[in-house]
Amino acid sequence: DLEVRYAPDLPAVLKGLTFSVRPKEKIGVVGRTGSGKSTLALSLFRFIEASRGTIVVDGINIADIGTYDLRSNLTIIPQDPTLFSGTLRSNMDPFDEFSDDDIYTALRRVHLIQPASEVEQEEVNVFTDLNTSVSEGGQNFSQ
Repeated sequence: DLEVRYAPDLPAVLKGLTFSVRPKEKIGVVGRTGSGKSTLALSLFRFIEASRGTIVVDGINIADIGTYDLRSNLTIIPQDPTLFSGTLRSNMDPFDEFSDDDIYTALRRVHLIQPASEVEQEEVNVFTDLNTSVSEGGQNFSQ
């Protein structure tokens, strides 16, 4: 029964929350405005701590894990994606942890890259170069 408060003297914003996610399972969290979706995400990443109950990931209480290790092993995909001004590469690998080959392989697996000679003019979101410029918020990409 997870309970989360933004401060000890404030009312709980999440109460009695219990759920399980199997290993490698991907989930979506949906709900009305103010239902606690963002609070749950903040709790998973330990930006706010549980006032009661625990969050256990792979059998480990996240309160027992350093925040760097925890946050580098969780992924959240927000409803509105964020892109930063820079290059495609700097947005895909902001900590410069992967080789260009690794990134190209990932892009090929999701069909977002192909040889420049094969790109049709209307395929505006197919990338041929990791140095492709990215505008703040991805304004130079189509939706």
